Amino acid sequence: MNRSIDKGSSSYEPSQNFKTFAPGVEFGYRVDRNWEVRGYYDYLDAKLKSTSSNGYGESYGADVLFNITDHFYTGLGLNRTKVENESDSFARLTVGYRTFITDNLAFRAEVAGQQDNSNFTDVLANVGIQYFFGSAPQKATPAPAPTPAPVVPVDSDHDGVVDDQDACPGTPANYQVDARGCTKYDTQEVAVKLLVNFDNNSAVVKPTYYPEIQKVAKFMQDFPQLDVVIEGHTDDTGAAAYNQKLSERRAKAVGDTLASQFGIDASRIKTVGYGESRPAVAGTSKEARAANRRIEAKLSATKQVPQTKM
Repeated sequence: MNRSIDKGSSSYEPSQNFKTFAPGVEFGYRVDRNWEVRGYYDYLDAKLKSTSSNGYGESYGADVLFNITDHFYTGLGLNRTKVENESDSFARLTVGYRTFITDNLAFRAEVAGQQDNSNFTDVLANVGIQYFFGSAPQKATPAPAPTPAPVVPVDSDHDGVVDDQDACPGTPANYQVDARGCTKYDTQEVAVKLLVNFDNNSAVVKPTYYPEIQKVAKFMQDFPQLDVVIEGHTDDTGAAAYNQKLSERRAKAVGDTLASQFGIDASRIKTVGYGESRPAVAGTSKEARAANRRIEAKLSATKQVPQTKM
């Protein structure tokens, strides 16, 4: 410790700093393997320059220690040091090393820095022997590794294929799956037909047919790869050339309705007229001619339908 010593009315400097000739004593308690508390007392005795007398004092305090490893530790504490007529209170930081010679006897060396509220700093180093009463502190015996629980295969989607073999997790529970856990499908053909009839000599689409046209639009939305061909027809009334043009207007009228009312892209709609050449019903009766004034369209596609469990 570097300080001046006030003795009597004079101030002296230690010739070789402080050396403790009388033994210091320390008592401590080990709370657990990591934490300790201790108190200590040291007797101070220093030769002074320019005089034959010595400076005497004492140092005592308490620390809380934390064992970083089995050998190294650190601590924080408070210290009170009195030398002749001067007393100081310090906050103290300690770093130390300890190794056991026997089960109860240990050698330790440590350094400490302490500072008072006026920023006066002491740096100390000491070595010592420690004796532990009772059982010597031992390394904690590792607990035996628990016996691993048996691994129970997990089938999160309940499809009969365990997760670590399931290539298609999340399959609905009511779907049939293959050995990889993927849904089985049946191929089915689906189709939709459109039939719109017209009044005599008219190409106006009646609103009553809108629900049927909407079904075709929905089918085309479900199968965007499909285009539609709308075929227009007439009865045998009038000239054949006129009927040809009328059948084309009827087909176009339905195609325009499909695009404007139900949002189908016009590029997917083709219209064609056949005039009176392809009657649906033979004959010249009123009923036959009403049935022949029409447009027709048919769409079909194949789709994969999941196989369900019974």
